[in-house]
Amino acid sequence: MRTRFYKPRPLLFPWPLEWLLYLVATFYMLLIIFDLSYLSLRTFYLTNPYLNLTTMVQRYDPIKGAEPHWINERYLDTAQATIDRFRADPQDPGLAELLLSLRVQSQTLIDTDPYARVGKTGLLEKLKNRIRERMNTESSTQSFQQFWTRQYLSENSIRFYEEQLEPLLGANYYRDYGEDGEFIDHFWQIDLYFIGFFALELVLRIIYMARVKRITLGEALGERWYDLLWLIPAPGYLVHWPWLRLIRFIPYAVRSDQLGTPFDRVVDYFNRQYTSYLANRVTDLVIVNIISNLEDAIRTLDTQTLLRMTDSQPESRTGRQWEQLFKRQSHAIIHRVLPDIETELVQLLQHTILNALKQAPGHQLVVPLVENNLKQSLHSIYGTLLTNLQAPDRPDPAAQALTEQLVHKLSLKLTAELQAEHTVEDVQDVLIAMLEDVKRSYIAPTVATVVDPRTDLARR
Repeated sequence: MRTRFYKPRPLLFPWPLEWLLYLVATFYMLLIIFDLSYLSLRTFYLTNPYLNLTTMVQRYDPIKGAEPHWINERYLDTAQATIDRFRADPQDPGLAELLLSLRVQSQTLIDTDPYARVGKTGLLEKLKNRIRERMNTESSTQSFQQFWTRQYLSENSIRFYEEQLEPLLGANYYRDYGEDGEFIDHFWQIDLYFIGFFALELVLRIIYMARVKRITLGEALGERWYDLLWLIPAPGYLVHWPWLRLIRFIPYAVRSDQLGTPFDRVVDYFNRQYTSYLANRVTDLVIVNIISNLEDAIRTLDTQTLLRMTDSQPESRTGRQWEQLFKRQSHAIIHRVLPDIETELVQLLQHTILNALKQAPGHQLVVPLVENNLKQSLHSIYGTLLTNLQAPDRPDPAAQALTEQLVHKLSLKLTAELQAEHTVEDVQDVLIAMLEDVKRSYIAPTVATVVDPRTDLARR
């Protein structure tokens, strides 16, 4: 079952009327998108060889306060007069004056950059690149000076001008500023008609709802609150916030949801994608914050004070837990670790004893005698010692007392060593480095960086 943004309500009007209103809203949203993208796509409308949209541009330009730039318009007119006269009579004496005018206008075009006012300087650069490539020179000024000469003028050069240069010259436009310092834009005049249309529709809806459901006008308006977004005023200072019109997609999406249109499925798809992405991001942020809090706790933990309390109160709960930990680890070492490392430990002891004997006087006689039986003897001693340590059925009170004394002394010495300043800092650095590795390995790097931009202590 598809997830919906809003709980669908029964349609107030007959379905033909509802669909007619929906089609009007669809046309309005398409018009808003067209208006917002018009100036960005105006060059495409004029220069696309497969579409003839010049008439559309000529009709919509006045709405955006756009008009052909006088420098480009004069250039196009002079070029067209030159071409017409050349095709009528290639030897016409008047061609020289027209070609001279085109050379002067080309220089003016390059020097003044009439495209800059509306942010279309890229078109001028494209124009200069094409003429340089055509004339095989590095200077666009020199290229135009050579291009508009009687010697170079031909049907081939005219065809190049009409296909490559003329569309770029015609794509430039000029816009006046209003008294508020912004470009003139008359789309708000069109927008007012649609605002009035949807305002009238909203009034009729809430009156009808109030009578049928026997509720107040305010309650009826509360049920259709999203339709108020159709009424955002376009004139005045808001005309220079064209993106604000996109908020009208909210009531349009609600209508699509209520009618079950294909656009509703698109909205649901993006809703699911965004919800899933948002959930993942929130989860990452929570995890990173937890890890960062753990790092702060480790940095601020007074480990030395804690250890001193344990040392000064050996009968405390913490002290007993330390001793129990050492006892458990001692049992694990005796029963699982020592049997597995017998070979390596015996080899180490054999190597150490032989090196010591080699440094004693008369080692030439002693070492050969000891070396043959040393390994076997060490294995025998190691086995006997291990057996005695592991024997549970022959308790030795003296050995047990010595073991407890050893564990107690070991815990005290380890506690004292941990109180050293550098030891505590080393432990803290290791723990923080582990947490930083978790963030880098399992959390998106961008999230980890944004949430916790502090210096990574593991890199010090």
